[in-house]
Amino acid sequence: MPCHRAAVNRYCWQSRITIEGEGGEVIALVKERLNSVSTPFDLEWRHMSGKPWDWKLVHVSNETLTLPDYAE
Repeated sequence: MPCHRAAVNRYCWQSRITIEGEGGEVIALVKERLNSVSTPFDLEWRHMSGKPWDWKLVHVSNETLTLPDYAE
């Protein structure tokens, strides 16, 4: 989904994401994986009502991010 398309009640934004935090092995794995991605993420927001502050993040993608398939 290219984020440069504009539509009513929808806003797309591209940005690099950096995760920070402390925790166990899972957080360390997430930080290592996401923080190493150099291409920007596409974030799609939708305006959910007539209230100006009522936006919801509905989609996040990155072409270069690959996740392992843990399905058995």
